[in-house]
Amino acid sequence: MSSPQIKSSEKLKLQRLSFILKTCIFATGCAAIVTEYTLATLASYLLGDSILQWTIVISLMLFSMGLGSRYSRKYEDLLLNRFILIEFGLSFFCTFSAMFCFWISAYTIHFGLVVYSLVCMIGFMTGLEIPLIMRINQTYESLRENISSVMEYDYYGGLLGGALFAFVLLPFLGLTYTPVLIGSLNLLVASLVLWHFSNHLVRPRILNIQFTAFL
Repeated sequence: MSSPQIKSSEKLKLQRLSFILKTCIFATGCAAIVTEYTLATLASYLLGDSILQWTIVISLMLFSMGLGSRYSRKYEDLLLNRFILIEFGLSFFCTFSAMFCFWISAYTIHFGLVVYSLVCMIGFMTGLEIPLIMRINQTYESLRENISSVMEYDYYGGLLGGALFAFVLLPFLGLTYTPVLIGSLNLLVASLVLWHFSNHLVRPRILNIQFTAFL
């Protein structure tokens, strides 16, 4: 194979891996906005005063995302492994968030603190995603293209997630099954990274075992 053909093949491979990462960030953007709206609606149902609860939940979520984004600078290596573990965590907490909040509300009058703590926890992990994906994707794209394309896909995912929540998920799945679907989406993202970036992972067998356990 000639040198230009090798370069062309390598370029296509890099573009494919970059597209997979951006597909993941599209999915996580969709999942994040649906999770945000689900928790805000849940707080409104349990605590009343929908405007106040939506304001508090969305503000706490964005603040926690900022904290997560700041904390991501502490990760200097194993970025793909860390991203997969974050998706595992989000899958777990998103799946059981509504069920846990409904359950805890039967045993304490302070369940509002539980809801807000859950919002902060999910927001923190969500805030880790974009910085990690940007740093991983810098191997495959220039800085200018990397930042713009990652943010672009995240915002597109947010639009889709908002539309799905309003017109499909809340009316047909409600607050019990919507988080389960979102948790499954986070798990799907983890599986995509596991499948396509297995050669770039450290101890992928352990991650595969963890993935199987989640299933």
